[in-house]
Amino acid sequence: MSSVNMEQTAGDLPVPRAPSNGIRMAMVLLFVVSTLNYMDRYIITILIEPIRQEFGLSDKEAGLITGLSFALLYAGMAMPMAMLADRVDRAKLLGWIVGLWSVATMLCGIAGNFTQLFIARLGVGANEAGSLPTMHSLISDYFPTGRRALALSTLTVGGAIGSSLSYLIGGYLAHLYGWRAAFLMAGLPGVLVSLLIFALMRDPGRSVAHARAAVPPAMTAIRKLWSRRSYGAIVLGMALSSLSQNAAQAWKPAFYQRVFGMSLSEVGIWLSGSQLLTGFLGVLIGGWAADHFYGRDRRAGLWVMIVSVAAAPTFGVATFLTSDAHLSLIYLQFFVIFGGLWPGPYAALQQALAGPRYRAMSSAIAVMAATFIGFALGPLFVGTVSDYLTPSLGKDALRYGLALSMAFSLWGIVHLLLAARTLVGDMEKAERDA
Repeated sequence: MSSVNMEQTAGDLPVPRAPSNGIRMAMVLLFVVSTLNYMDRYIITILIEPIRQEFGLSDKEAGLITGLSFALLYAGMAMPMAMLADRVDRAKLLGWIVGLWSVATMLCGIAGNFTQLFIARLGVGANEAGSLPTMHSLISDYFPTGRRALALSTLTVGGAIGSSLSYLIGGYLAHLYGWRAAFLMAGLPGVLVSLLIFALMRDPGRSVAHARAAVPPAMTAIRKLWSRRSYGAIVLGMALSSLSQNAAQAWKPAFYQRVFGMSLSEVGIWLSGSQLLTGFLGVLIGGWAADHFYGRDRRAGLWVMIVSVAAAPTFGVATFLTSDAHLSLIYLQFFVIFGGLWPGPYAALQQALAGPRYRAMSSAIAVMAATFIGFALGPLFVGTVSDYLTPSLGKDALRYGLALSMAFSLWGIVHLLLAARTLVGDMEKAERDA
């Protein structure tokens, strides 16, 4: 990847292009990184019931472990990591990020109490914080705007596979060897992948506009991005909507174990299958639709996101309120499909509204909003509601906590519809400011 070619595309400034073999190698590695990212992030959700029982935790404390412990430093470190990604070799930075979060995942497996596990999860979050901004920045220097949504969707496909593996591997290993072994085995592949990144991956070079200009200070970047009204509306809308999805992601395993009496291994098999097959399908459809209709309407990605945010919680409510386990699992497939439509178009819109100079920072702000609002508060909201309702509803308290969390998506839709009014003009501003 030492030599580059120049390519001019509509709506973009000239961007350095690595040779196609180099791009393929980089995309394979980024796909694997995304898979491990989500596996290590979500494996605690399939393990939370045995952890809760061993440490004697309430549902609120379990929500703190699954959400807030990860979210605190994940959100707090997103902006510093993005600033670093705008200034240093992104491939080497990514190698360090993957290695360090993988070690932190393994440390979760030797935690002796609530506090130690909380601190280990802080370590996972702190290091994973740099992954998305760095990967989004790299991909945006590989692909022009009209091809970017599908390329970025490959990361989400990796995320769907990683989430699936977290259920399958976590449930299987915990069933055989206990929850500690599951953490230790989940972290090991990332250490090996980090070494492969150092050996095989190279930074493709920055866009011409980025290379010419000094990287702006963080506050300058924030003011510039926030001056594009659609950017703020989209970020806030998706942060609110992600609260519903993160709540479901964190509590689905406990829901099926507690409400329907499924074993840990059964839950792992069912949830991994739905996450892999239907999640994979939703992600690909969302990325394809955003790119396919982009030529007709530059807001195509936003319309895909609105469909996703409207339909997914509808099936989510049905999933958690039905009294039939099999019917619940059927509704879950549609919840996952529609919930998978938005990530690729969302990432592409972030990059289109940022322009070459603010790409990593754009992703970092979105990560911070989604993490503080969605990842931190979603599991905690459900756990708190469940604790409050348990004296009167027993095991059914969890189902109502999950159903209530779906309402936040409706709030998110309002902001997405507001974004449609200024989106095209803001994209044109980003192109001019580049």
